Amino acid sequence: MEKKKKKNHIQDNVLLAMAFSILLLPARADDPTDEASILKSLAESMDPAKLLQDWWSDPSSGVAASHCQWSGVTCSTAAGPVTSLDLHSKNLSGSLSSHLGRLSSLSFLNLSDNALSGPLPPAIAELSNLTVLDIAVNLFSGELPPGLGSLPRLRFLRAYNNNFSGAIPPALGGASALEHLDLGGSYFDGAIPGELTALQSLRLLRLSGNALTGEIPASIGKLSALQVLQLSYNPFLSGRIPDSIGDLGELRYLSLERCNLSGAIPPSIGNLSRCNTTFLFQNRLSGPLPSSMGAMGELMSLDLSNNSLSGPIPDSFAALHRLTLLNLMINDLSGPLPRFIGDLPSLQVLKIFTNSFTGSLPPGLGSSPGLVWIDASSNRLSGPIPDGICRGGSLVKLEFFANRLTGSIPDLSNCSQLVRVRLHENRLSGPVPREFGSMRGLNKLELADNLLSGEIPDALADAPLLSSIDLSGNRLSGGIPPRLFTVPQLQELFLAGNGLSGVIPRGIGEAMSLQKLDLSDNALSGTIPEEIAGCKRMIAVDLSGNRLSGEIPRAIAELPVLATVDLSRNQLTGAIPRVLEESDTLESFNVSQNELSGQMPTLGIFRTENPSSFSGNPGLCGGILSEQRPCTAGGSDFFSDSAAPGPDSRLNGKTLGWIIALVVATSVGVLAISWRWICGTIATIKQQQQQKQGGDHDLHLNLLEWKLTAFQRLGYTSFDVLECLTDSNVVGKGAAGTVYKAEMKNGEVLAVKKLNTSARKDTAGHVQRGFLAEVNLLGGIRHRNIVRLLGYCSNGDTSLLIYEYMPNGSLSDALHGKAGSVLADWVARYKVAVGIAQGLCYLHHDCFPQIVHRDVKSSNILLDADMEARVADFGVAKLVECSDQPMSVVAGSYGYIPPEYAYTMRVEPEFGDNVNIVEWVRLKILQCNTTSNNPASHKVSNSVLDPSIAAPGSSVEEEMVLVLRIALLCTSKLPRERPSMRDVVTMLSEAMPRRKETSCCQQQQQQQQHSSICNSPE
Repeated sequence: MEKKKKKNHIQDNVLLAMAFSILLLPARADDPTDEASILKSLAESMDPAKLLQDWWSDPSSGVAASHCQWSGVTCSTAAGPVTSLDLHSKNLSGSLSSHLGRLSSLSFLNLSDNALSGPLPPAIAELSNLTVLDIAVNLFSGELPPGLGSLPRLRFLRAYNNNFSGAIPPALGGASALEHLDLGGSYFDGAIPGELTALQSLRLLRLSGNALTGEIPASIGKLSALQVLQLSYNPFLSGRIPDSIGDLGELRYLSLERCNLSGAIPPSIGNLSRCNTTFLFQNRLSGPLPSSMGAMGELMSLDLSNNSLSGPIPDSFAALHRLTLLNLMINDLSGPLPRFIGDLPSLQVLKIFTNSFTGSLPPGLGSSPGLVWIDASSNRLSGPIPDGICRGGSLVKLEFFANRLTGSIPDLSNCSQLVRVRLHENRLSGPVPREFGSMRGLNKLELADNLLSGEIPDALADAPLLSSIDLSGNRLSGGIPPRLFTVPQLQELFLAGNGLSGVIPRGIGEAMSLQKLDLSDNALSGTIPEEIAGCKRMIAVDLSGNRLSGEIPRAIAELPVLATVDLSRNQLTGAIPRVLEESDTLESFNVSQNELSGQMPTLGIFRTENPSSFSGNPGLCGGILSEQRPCTAGGSDFFSDSAAPGPDSRLNGKTLGWIIALVVATSVGVLAISWRWICGTIATIKQQQQQKQGGDHDLHLNLLEWKLTAFQRLGYTSFDVLECLTDSNVVGKGAAGTVYKAEMKNGEVLAVKKLNTSARKDTAGHVQRGFLAEVNLLGGIRHRNIVRLLGYCSNGDTSLLIYEYMPNGSLSDALHGKAGSVLADWVARYKVAVGIAQGLCYLHHDCFPQIVHRDVKSSNILLDADMEARVADFGVAKLVECSDQPMSVVAGSYGYIPPEYAYTMRVEPEFGDNVNIVEWVRLKILQCNTTSNNPASHKVSNSVLDPSIAAPGSSVEEEMVLVLRIALLCTSKLPRERPSMRDVVTMLSEAMPRRKETSCCQQQQQQQQHSSICNSPE
């Protein structure tokens, strides 16, 4: 006993000595002890902009308030301690200091809706009195501190919309008082911890919008107090909906959409008698609809769309009297629609499209006073549209297209609220109802591909907001009502495939909002009215398959955004107006099967359009028809055969021709002498100006010999361009030439590239004809991701290429130069990579002939005002007209050409334009650690990723690695292993960065745009 006491005495002495040692240690200068100092340290870390002004006041001034009076601070007494910090929506940034843990009395902490970043300090777990922690809508990253699970009083934890990653800490299951747990909208991965089901007081569990994996815990039913369960938008989950879901008797809101769930909906779901919202859409659920769901008497919103559910709608659903939303679209449901669907008293939205429902529509459909949207399209429904479809008086959208409905369109006079009517692709007959004109909000009317007859009602023009009318593919007759073109919002008018006759109304010019007009395959006659020039927003015109005559109006060229014109299969005569050459938006021009004559235009669309677009016009010649039908001398005579003077004339045609030629020659000679004298004077003045400005004197010696060839309408001359070629305007020099920034007098800014003379001359010193042919073809390229060639100047010795000016320089400058901050985040860089791929995809797959760039690198990628990538510098481009014809010389920059090109002079068709994306990610992708021939299998080293935008282990790093793998595929040693650029665009769309502010629907739309934009014009 004595030894034990002695031992205890020694231990006490040691502890006492340690305590004294701690007391004797000097306090750290940055380790605050009083609460005011702690708050000051918090402000230093999370308020660098000093927006919390009273927190930054100087205590020595004598006017500083007590820290308990600072904004957002609450104390239990006037002097402390601090019990509450409410700093939500204060525009705070920076990070959260670990000194926060020293506020030992803190029970309420709200930092939501700021821009705080960095990890959440583990010291927050020292706040043993904390009951409310709200850090939602910030930029916190890293793992969630597991110590939060040890806070005995924590009832409310809201951390949604941050950048947290890693696994959800199982230790959170120890916060036994927790009632509200919201961790949605971050990047948590791993399985849902089963330990969370021990939180018996939990009322809300929201883990949506993460990257969780595994199955929903079978023990989820233990959360007996749970009212809200949201696990949606976790696309990497798997497995079935557990049967225990039916044990959540208090559940009001169930959200499991976009979770990759499979199997049948468990019948136990019918036990959720208090649930008012059930969202299970966009999964892989199969099997029948459980009849037990009819017992969910409180159900108001039921969305089971986008699954593989089958069978009929159970009769038990008739008991769902509170149902306002029933969405069963895009499944495999079948059988007749139950009659009770039309009798649900509270129904507002019914969406059952893309199923296999049969039979007729319920007769009571439309009787619900709150019904605003019916979409039963793409089924096998038959019979008439119910007469009482508008009985409720609130219908806004009526969509029954792609069915087998018959009969006439019923009385719609009580449907005054309709905005959209889509009844196309049925077997409806009878007239087009005049009542559509009385619908003040009607925006879209689609009645195409039916059996409608009679005339188009003039009253349709009374619907002021009507933007789209589609009556094509019916049996309509009579003329086109002129008043249709007075509808102020009309953007689309499709009347093709009817029996319409008469002329195109001259009032068409009043449709100033009209963008698409399709009157094809009717019996329209007369001429194309010149008034069409008033349709300034017109994009596409199809008048094919009619009986139109006369000449093609020059007014068509005045439409500033016109892209597609189809006038084929008519009786048009005369020549194709040359003014159409000046259109820089025209992409398709089809005038086949007419009676046109004369020489083909040669510029603009007429260089690249398919010759078949001009077939069936025996009188056309020259241009792209030169091989089949070159113009003869007689083909360009001043007089046609019918107009030539007869042999008895005092002056026959030949003599008159000589007289005219002599007069013209004399006039031209006089004008030329005068013009040369004037221009000589101008040239002398301009030379003197250039000498003063230090310009390129050789360019201005022969101003009269310069020829400007334009690929669109230009507001300047070659003199204006040459005037800007001074040393002070040089913005870049390369092997191919010098680039100048040229500001025109009309305010337009251009980039003018003076090509090195030796590169483009033949042995006689003249500009190569092949080069001019290439330039003419490149001038016709119009794509949003390719720098537009506006024209070129040449005087026989020197060539100047005129481009759009790109204000943000090259990608090389943005990545490696002083302007590197403009691409400081991964989303911006990804956007550039996609733009490059889209531009190259267009050149490889949609140009005729195909174009291979052969020198794609970061310095040849320019960035426009919106930071969109534009592929530039076609100085070594090759037109691939025949795949069997090898390249003639090695061209391009080393490291940027396919390896086989250096020794075979041949480029495989699917070489993916090589390493532009590789350069895009710092030119280090060949650092690999395996001997595999397939670079895509190489382990990605962290050294190849830019550390300034990708923290190790972050989601951004994963996104960059996905793009890096695509770049590795593009540089595979074997040509057959490289993807085409079309495949690259598709793969990049699948590697799209996931961001919280981008909804899933928006991402799907962007992916569709990426996958289809390869051949999209500018």
